[in-house]
Amino acid sequence: MLAGAAPLAGVPATRVVTKTVRPRLEACPVNFAVRRLNVPRYEVTVQGRGIVVPIGTFLAVGFLRIVQVRAADPVEAEIRAVELVGSEWPSSSHAFANRGGTPHLTIIRIGLLSWWHRFLGAPGGYMFFAEDGVLVPSNNRHLAG
Repeated sequence: MLAGAAPLAGVPATRVVTKTVRPRLEACPVNFAVRRLNVPRYEVTVQGRGIVVPIGTFLAVGFLRIVQVRAADPVEAEIRAVELVGSEWPSSSHAFANRGGTPHLTIIRIGLLSWWHRFLGAPGGYMFFAEDGVLVPSNNRHLAG
């Protein structure tokens, strides 16, 4: 019986025990953080075709964009790279000047980056080319948008 409580007539004295149930926290494996840091980083060259962007006196019909992505394997890296370039293009200044359609994106090259190369960063911007495949001169080729 609880201290200071008076027993009720005809009711046997019982002890009430309450237990707070807390969710059990599972321990993370020791190498959890290490595995996350060891996700490979890939450099992927994405080509976009089907655009018509006036740059100076030239008409660019396509572009190359080099991006770096983290992925478990090369196939996932290709998917992430296409998604990244596809999501960046509509908000770029080049998309507003585009007289063609939405670019059709394909992978030109993919490579696995070494651990030290990851710190150098990815080159930015678009490299545009004309119908004959020659790069279109652009003063802002290094800019992302």
